[in-house]
Amino acid sequence: MKNLNGYCEGVSISGFNYQSNCKCESGYYLSAILHGANMAFKKEALTNIRLGDLFKNSRSGFYFEEVLAYHSISQGFDTFNICNKDIAPIVFHLEHQDSITRKKGWKNEFWIHYDRVKQFYRLRKTGADVSWVAYVIASIISLRKHTLPRFLATVYAQLF
Repeated sequence: MKNLNGYCEGVSISGFNYQSNCKCESGYYLSAILHGANMAFKKEALTNIRLGDLFKNSRSGFYFEEVLAYHSISQGFDTFNICNKDIAPIVFHLEHQDSITRKKGWKNEFWIHYDRVKQFYRLRKTGADVSWVAYVIASIISLRKHTLPRFLATVYAQLF
């Protein structure tokens, strides 16, 4: 997408994530792929976004970080991945809960993939220049693994 020129990791025009050859020469690189508790935003970067509306049918809230990152980038801010542990902030988790991305099974694959394919629509609502053709192609390619739950999640995402 045009706002992500120069980003090592980001969201492609299909709405699916990409990662190119990331080099960590300065201790960090531009990235729109953020990770849960290990992220922070300036308050001004998150104006005019309603995550509750964008994720109202989600069961896991998976990929909300990418929507937040894209929105803040479109507001004129940059987002980074810090790869040098010496300059990275330390994050402590106060409560430990199992991560949905680490669970196995049909149900979890369905909901993770639902959020993956729904990201196209969420990004489009935030003004991203995503392509329907690229989205359909990426959705078909994603069916190579876990075909049945991913197919059903893709259909469900089109309806809700």
